[in-house]
Amino acid sequence: MAKTFLSVMDKPIQIRQGFNLLEMLLVLSVVMCLGLCAYIPYQKLQGSTQAILYQLEILIENARFEALESQSKVDINFLADRICIKNDCYFQKENIWIKEDKTITFNENGNISQGTHVDIEIKNQTYRIIFNVGRGAYRIEKNS
Repeated sequence: MAKTFLSVMDKPIQIRQGFNLLEMLLVLSVVMCLGLCAYIPYQKLQGSTQAILYQLEILIENARFEALESQSKVDINFLADRICIKNDCYFQKENIWIKEDKTITFNENGNISQGTHVDIEIKNQTYRIIFNVGRGAYRIEKNS
């Protein structure tokens, strides 16, 4: 890089060529914003199923804690297009479909009284919620 000097009122001024730090940061921020604009819609497509599964986990845990807190049985009813606990129903406007109607019961200790599984289809992908007897244990697996 060649350095040239100009003279303004008999004082030499150095002319720099290339990017300075501020220009480089400005270019990087523009590139990152463009990349983020492309990445966010992709995440929304991928994350919506994960968000429904996360909400489902929270719903199951809330039913379990309610059984522990109230010292009474709490049923989770898995119906064709919704999941109901007591008189409250969830996921009615989501793209979920439950293959078989089932009821899961948490007893006074927060334990599951009967081991079973529930198959749920979310946006054309099938998941299986497996409930194990005792301690309110369950897991969600993706079926292939």
